Amino acid sequence: NGGLLRYVLVRALTNTTTQFKVDFTDGNSVTRLNYAYHVGELVDDKIALPIAGNYTINITNSSPDDTFRIIFSVQED
Repeated sequence: NGGLLRYVLVRALTNTTTQFKVDFTDGNSVTRLNYAYHVGELVDDKIALPIAGNYTINITNSSPDDTFRIIFSVQED
């Protein structure tokens, strides 16, 4: 089933000054969403991206030992 991606939260738990980038890649390895650098937390509650299938969330430019909380919400059809 598909739907609309309506909310994205990515929060650095290890250090609130962690700078990172986030992107969403679909099952065909196409980058569908690419966020600029954020420090500590990324919140996008204005998004309305049609999605279906599997997605990978990539977090880059952080330290290997950083941990993150990721929450995203999909409005189903």
